[in-house]
Amino acid sequence: MLKKIIANLVILLPVMVFPIFVFAKLVPCNGPDCTVCHLFLGVKNIINFLSYNIAMPLAVLALIYGGVMILTSGGSETRRDKGKKAISAAIWGLIIVFASWLIIDTILGNLVKPGYLPWNVFPGC
Repeated sequence: MLKKIIANLVILLPVMVFPIFVFAKLVPCNGPDCTVCHLFLGVKNIINFLSYNIAMPLAVLALIYGGVMILTSGGSETRRDKGKKAISAAIWGLIIVFASWLIIDTILGNLVKPGYLPWNVFPGC
C-alpha cells in the first residue's frame, strides 16, 4: 500500500511542481535589455525561489511524512524513529535555510555600514 502511494507521488509530483518552475520569472530582463542591476535581481529571485518555493514545500512534505510514519508505527520502534528523524531533518533544514539568510545579512550589514538595507535589496535597482 505504501509503495503504491509513493509510486503515485513520484508520478504526480513533477506534474504538480512543473508550473512553479515555468512561472517563477527568475530572469527579470529580456536579452539585450539586461544590466548589472538585473543580474542582482536575478540572484535575489533565485534565492527567494529556492527558499520559499522549494525548501518550504519540501519541509512540509517531510513533516507530513514524519507524522504519518509516527502515527502508523503501530508500536514499531524503527518506524517511529524514522518519523522522528524525518521531522527533525525538516526542521533543521528550515533553520539552515533561513539562518543562512540572516547570517549573510548580518555580516554584510556590519561590513558596509550600520544603516545598510537588507542584502537582497539593491539600491538603485
